[in-house]
Amino acid sequence: MKNCSIMVLVLCGVIASGCTSLGNTELTKETPQTISTKLIKGKTTKDNVLAMWSEPTSRGISTDGNEEWTYQYQKISPLKMIPIVGMMAGDVKGGALDIEFDKRGKVVKYWFDNAKF
Repeated sequence: MKNCSIMVLVLCGVIASGCTSLGNTELTKETPQTISTKLIKGKTTKDNVLAMWSEPTSRGISTDGNEEWTYQYQKISPLKMIPIVGMMAGDVKGGALDIEFDKRGKVVKYWFDNAKF
């Protein structure tokens, strides 16, 4: 019985120690409104974006030949890690920010999706 109590305490400590995060978790603090004040079309540069959110998760080229950067993130509540309880409690917050830059390195357009599920 004593061993069982110790295991329960250790498990609770591990669960309470924090949440699991993937990608650029700074974006979990952003909203469409805050993003729109930081990404100004024709003005915000790649260097500005790097200073705000560091390296993107991935880079690519759009059909227009512009460079595209994608930032992805996910933050998982510790309650989601508990079997059965995790189905009813805790949350997962995640999303993506896609930014397209013109040949001068300035923002042409962007798309931000954040979700809590």
